[in-house]
Amino acid sequence: MSLNPQQRRRLAGALVLGLALLMLLAGETLLKGCFGPLLMLAYWLACFGLAAVAMIIAIMDASAVARKTADERRELATRTIQEIEQSLKNRKGGPKP
Repeated sequence: MSLNPQQRRRLAGALVLGLALLMLLAGETLLKGCFGPLLMLAYWLACFGLAAVAMIIAIMDASAVARKTADERRELATRTIQEIEQSLKNRKGGPKP
């Protein structure tokens, strides 16, 4: 199964966000009180880091989607102008009544 870049970004973002959510749930339920203060601080920093990575991936994805949309809009405008120009040329060069 071959994934395009957008699918890879979204899958990576979902996995990282899911892992951060799993760490959040485990830290608030199963692991509460099991670690010392420094280890718990490291745990929550790792959880925060995963959430930050998920946000960065989301921003990258939004930027790529905006860039792709702008490219497609520009291509559509160019193609439409070319079709209008071709239509005008055909109208001028056609038989006169």
